[in-house]
Amino acid sequence: MLGRFCMCQEAGRRMLVQGRGSIVNIGSIASQSALGRSHIAYSMAMGAVIQMTRELSTEWSSAGVRVNSILPAQVVNPSLEKRMTEDPALKTKFLSGIPTGRMGQPSDIQGLAVFLASDASSWITGAIIPMDGGNTAMNAGGTRRYPNAS
Repeated sequence: MLGRFCMCQEAGRRMLVQGRGSIVNIGSIASQSALGRSHIAYSMAMGAVIQMTRELSTEWSSAGVRVNSILPAQVVNPSLEKRMTEDPALKTKFLSGIPTGRMGQPSDIQGLAVFLASDASSWITGAIIPMDGGNTAMNAGGTRRYPNAS
């Protein structure tokens, strides 16, 4: 969280002088829902990313600086791949909560990040956008249906 704060502070200083700019924070769905995996410090830090985004977007938007956040669910990366290799049941557990039936890829975040950074989103600020294959939309007790299920 400290790194994100320092980045926003440094980028914000420059953007405020220019009178325009866009900051896109990357958070986590852990900021909005409990993961139940003994990651309380992580979830708290991600919650701080959301609140920082809201505060900065409110403070800086009148000066032309927009601040938004993307909240991914499980995005495949080397660390996650290692964890899933060590615990094969982990992938099944993650997928059970993702209605689209797949984990995210880094490229999934790319389009939204470019959009939020561009002038095409010039009237969007303070947005907290989940990118999670439907994870936050699904009730915690829900089960995704497979296309061939009745």
